[in-house]
Amino acid sequence: MRALILKLDGIPENLDQQLKNDYMLIDVHEATSPSQQENINIATIGVANGESRLDADFLKQFPSLKLIAIFGVGFDGVDLLYAQQHNITITNTPGVLTEDVADLALAFCLALTREIIPANDFVQQGYWNHSRYPLTTKFSRHKVGIFGMGRVGQAIFRRLSAFDCDIYYTDSNEVDIAARRIETIQRLASEVDILILSANSSEQNHNIVDLTVLTALGRSGYLVNIARGSLVNQDDLIIAFENNLIAGAALDVLANEPVIPIALQRSNVIITPHYASGTNETREAMKNLVCENIRLYLHSGKVLTPVK
Repeated sequence: MRALILKLDGIPENLDQQLKNDYMLIDVHEATSPSQQENINIATIGVANGESRLDADFLKQFPSLKLIAIFGVGFDGVDLLYAQQHNITITNTPGVLTEDVADLALAFCLALTREIIPANDFVQQGYWNHSRYPLTTKFSRHKVGIFGMGRVGQAIFRRLSAFDCDIYYTDSNEVDIAARRIETIQRLASEVDILILSANSSEQNHNIVDLTVLTALGRSGYLVNIARGSLVNQDDLIIAFENNLIAGAALDVLANEPVIPIALQRSNVIITPHYASGTNETREAMKNLVCENIRLYLHSGKVLTPVK
């Protein structure tokens, strides 16, 4: 019998099809027959996505599970303590999506400061026929803060450097780059014109961008989030907009996505559908890395990208 793979949550069609071609893929949410349940009980490998919620109560249903291969970078929804206690290896797909996410962060910076979307609407709605669009804000040489200087943060740094930006960052580790390290996110926000979030989701980072941080960012400041919605206190962000405490925001992630609060549907807020890594090239590379982790595990018990 071919190796069994448990689909613990939704995965992209290209990965789904590849796993069906190479293995026996069982969707645990659709399995109904006694034979399927027997296979679920003995399967050692599962797949999920970067937003999956895999808590201990859920994982207990799969007593033989030894590997969970995640399609995505995020793994904050996985109960890592349970996995460690039950010798379950977790893998993700770091590195391959870094460039796409950094590209979107830069695009957001340009779109916000140069008001690209409102300017397009201005033209499309016919206003250019009888008036001129107001002046916008120069992006080059801006002061930009990066919260989280991992792979994505450093890729963003490289892009910002080409625009001669003054770059600051906050991270638990000091990084050897030409940017000034700031100890806290509140101080970081007070120093910069644009605050970019590229940190992992964690208990320490939950709602770390609150009203205090947004107030420090200031009325001419912009917030960019290409990381996780949980980093931002969304209620405080709404208060900041209602009181004109910041100039604008670009968000690829939300606290309760895909639900978009009406208060965030405004001309100075850009919202995209959590698609920072959403290019054909990157999704193919992510699929290949998931499959390679599974293949290596079956042959040697080792993996390429274990979550530390």
